[in-house]
Amino acid sequence: VIKELANAVDQLTSIKNFEKLIPESQSNIVYAIPNANDIDDVAGVSGRIVKAGDRSVPTSGIKFGASRHVASSILEYMKTNQLVRSALNIKNEKRILDKCDRLFKVTHYERKWEPKKIKNREGRSISWGVSRALSKNPDADIIYHTGDIGKEPMIIIFGQNPQEVVDKVKSILDNMKF
Repeated sequence: VIKELANAVDQLTSIKNFEKLIPESQSNIVYAIPNANDIDDVAGVSGRIVKAGDRSVPTSGIKFGASRHVASSILEYMKTNQLVRSALNIKNEKRILDKCDRLFKVTHYERKWEPKKIKNREGRSISWGVSRALSKNPDADIIYHTGDIGKEPMIIIFGQNPQEVVDKVKSILDNMKF
């Protein structure tokens, strides 16, 4: 898991214009062990992948338990499909989302409809949202939300493994003009 994820991070950070997909809250790519059921079963980039000028760089190495948000999304997805074990968050911008809509199966959720009891418990929002989105399209490659007060809009790319996620990023960036 660590080796495959490290390879994917190297590929992502060398893709031309990948930094343009990184949101304000930065990106992380994760990869879960088979049958994962806890954040500590999911490897990610410690400190995330950040924009550094016209490049993207991981701020640290890969370790288990390094991501809360993206790890929560993959753990929730795995409740629907155990074969999908990797995910990456990117910024939600109209032209990026339009490209995703043309290339992949996309679903979404609205954070404004999140129940207060979920919203008030730290770490529950993402699981709630991914579950809600998958109830509309259980085979989605992409899940997005449009944000809420204090919450940045986000796109999450899902794949069976990190290489599949990297390939989807390449597809998104192919022929995009920045």
